[in-house]
Amino acid sequence: MMKKAFGSPKKKREAASRTPGGKSRRVSPGRGSGPDKPDHWPLTPAQIREIDRRVADLDNPVRYLLVSRMGTRFAFYYNVSDDLYAMNDPGGATLFKRRKAAESVKRTLGRGGRGIQLVECRTRQRNGARVPIISPVDKRPKKR
Repeated sequence: MMKKAFGSPKKKREAASRTPGGKSRRVSPGRGSGPDKPDHWPLTPAQIREIDRRVADLDNPVRYLLVSRMGTRFAFYYNVSDDLYAMNDPGGATLFKRRKAAESVKRTLGRGGRGIQLVECRTRQRNGARVPIISPVDKRPKKR
């Protein structure tokens, strides 16, 4: 059997990458941090405005729901993705960020959206999901 000469090539590479303080530094090929990388390109003022607008949208708790009320005890909340109504459960409804979007969906529903109300509500984050907080359906005192 033949013995190795002075050391393995791996040890030579490790020794070459050591800094004067004795600490080793890892060098990964092709990972420069120069201005050629897209991560370091400066944003234009229009891009910054767009990001600010989107952050403001996310922070704004106001959303809109489409509601069809059947008397004082029943309310049907519209879910666009399933094209169904959730009975007495606003959490099953679609929350619209923009009033115009909610109005256009309301118009496209049957009979031009008659009988469907556009309700503004506030939302809260619970377990990573937006939950609508709706005031009671009828604030008037009940008849005796």
